[in-house]
Amino acid sequence: MSSASHLRKILIVAFILVVVGLAGVGSYFTFNKPTAPYNVTSMSSGTTPTSSTQTKSETASTTVVPTRWVTVGQVKSIDYYLSLLESNGTQPYVQLARELRKIPGVTNATAVAKITYLALNATNPEVKEAFELMMKGGTPDQRDFAYTVPRYNTELQVLYWLALENEFKKDDTTALAIAMVNGLWVTVGDNEVRNAVSKDSNELLSYLRETDEILGGKGLWSPEAYPLEAKVALAWTGSLTPVYGPFNLVENFERARLSLRGYLWNTVSIETLREMRSMLTIAGAMLPNKSMLETKLTMTVHNLEYYFYFMNPRGASSEHWDYADPGWDDTAKKITLDNLVVDNHHIFNIDGMFHEQYLKTGKLSGGCMDETAWVDSWAKSLGIATTGLWHWGWDKNYKQTRFSHIFNIYYDPLTDRWTADEQQLAIGLGTGERYQLTRIFKPPVNQHRYLAIRLYYRFITGDFFFTLGDLTEEDIYNKFLPGPVSSTVKDWLLYAKSTTSIAASTIQEGKWSTLTDGLLDVYGENGSLVGDLGRPYVDVANVSYSCTGESIYVRFGLNAKIPQSVKVGEVTAIWYQVLIDVDPGRNTGAIWDDYFAPDYMLEFYVRFDGSSGTAKASAFVLKYSGNGTDWTKWTEIESSSATVEGGLGSDSLTIRCGYRDIGVAKGSQVVLIFRSGILYEGNVYNDPDPDAGPISLILP
Repeated sequence: MSSASHLRKILIVAFILVVVGLAGVGSYFTFNKPTAPYNVTSMSSGTTPTSSTQTKSETASTTVVPTRWVTVGQVKSIDYYLSLLESNGTQPYVQLARELRKIPGVTNATAVAKITYLALNATNPEVKEAFELMMKGGTPDQRDFAYTVPRYNTELQVLYWLALENEFKKDDTTALAIAMVNGLWVTVGDNEVRNAVSKDSNELLSYLRETDEILGGKGLWSPEAYPLEAKVALAWTGSLTPVYGPFNLVENFERARLSLRGYLWNTVSIETLREMRSMLTIAGAMLPNKSMLETKLTMTVHNLEYYFYFMNPRGASSEHWDYADPGWDDTAKKITLDNLVVDNHHIFNIDGMFHEQYLKTGKLSGGCMDETAWVDSWAKSLGIATTGLWHWGWDKNYKQTRFSHIFNIYYDPLTDRWTADEQQLAIGLGTGERYQLTRIFKPPVNQHRYLAIRLYYRFITGDFFFTLGDLTEEDIYNKFLPGPVSSTVKDWLLYAKSTTSIAASTIQEGKWSTLTDGLLDVYGENGSLVGDLGRPYVDVANVSYSCTGESIYVRFGLNAKIPQSVKVGEVTAIWYQVLIDVDPGRNTGAIWDDYFAPDYMLEFYVRFDGSSGTAKASAFVLKYSGNGTDWTKWTEIESSSATVEGGLGSDSLTIRCGYRDIGVAKGSQVVLIFRSGILYEGNVYNDPDPDAGPISLILP
């Protein structure tokens, strides 16, 4: 193994975890100290749900179009139906019964029977998958909010409202999708909002079924046959309002509940969708002598994009769109919409834009975000599922530029892919930016930390975006013109998340091996630094490790408590890492030396807010994806489970990952290195432990 001096020399290569993206979901990566963002070369998210019961959308081709209704027959007691779920003995059915018991006002046995039979009699595996996702992310976490939120599954609440007013089809993933995305409104809204959500959800289910019949009568696409992630996108009527707008959820959700005024502003009404659908299907209503609706779904989207954003007969501005954006001072101004004075960009009131701008003047104002939300609603009126793709440019020096663009990608059932209109994909080509930070908007299926914001470079992000990474302009064009397959986008929209959550775990007391570091020095780029920068919490006193229950536990003992806040401007971030080589040698992984090349990294990362100094912590399992010599290629395994005890406010922390998180089994040999690090006054320092070198062990 490497000598102590060699190890210290190597340790000047710093890892810093950074979380990304203005309205981008947190991507994360590590990089060498003079740095550039890492470049993603693959469009695969690399995410696989860890539950053995989760069904991936490789089954999309076998999705069954519902043709039969759920029959209840003679109605029995609520307890009878819940006992059916419980007697099944497997998840998610047992939890479904438990969660139904928690919802206040569940008194209608027929509605409970419909939910029970929908779950137990399913033939489409995506029904079970939808219930699993609902059980996982449908109950809000009080820690995410400053006011009291429901202590029950709000997504299941919406499903119950649907069951009260509607019959369910067998394998009714449309009803499930509506429930999955509308639970967030119940969580953040007041009582008036909850009443509106109940009404709107029922109307949306009727509208989508009606639209499916209309399209089927014309021999066109069938939204009822869509895979689950497409139905989720179709069911979300809130466009990009988690991100921007006068009633956006990110800025407002912590202060007070969302009012009915805000909810109605943020969502498109069924009445507006119906008017849009009528205009699109009537010849001459928008285009001379023809309708916007084409036989091919792709051409219909093309017509929408062209008509609203690209139609340019005069060689000047678009005929139907006045571009306005905060980045261009001469176009930013105030307007009055729906009796409220707002900016003429980042509006997101589709009903107001439709009735007060388009129908009256034939023209709209806004930026590309507004156009994305606008076209999303018109597409939704025809049963076309869309979501936003946002890319933001970096120049050759990796500095943020003014170029940024967002547009819709949409599901094409003919190819089972998510693609984009070529007119939109061409925007950005030739701008000169080296990389495009690329993100996909995610509807609120998993409410946990969905609205919690984090920092990545100069961007703010939350779980409402999934960050693909830094792609070139050509990457974006070439990948999304044909489009990624449904199963890949399902991972992005329904499973991938920006950070691995830090969950309390009961550490199983196994046989601990302890390594003690008697040195108080840390190491920077210029070598050893006597002392610990006056930050004893970054100095590792000892490390203990244990392998129990097919999990690896590592306990860092520190010389002081990890602070919950620091003086602004001194400490930017600290981290505690376990580097793991799962196939000893340098055949794979990031080459450390001739004997050690870690394939995985287990990390507890603390960032201190730049304005308040408040600590925000995250835990990650990262996998190396580079060529061996590039230490920037670390990507989170988003389906992994990194759990932590201790940490903030404590002088120790224990971090855990499962064997399967790092792709190993019992009897495997792994090699470990432990260390801490700090970004202090703009410089990186590390403290390795043990000083003697890597530790090799066989997993029991």
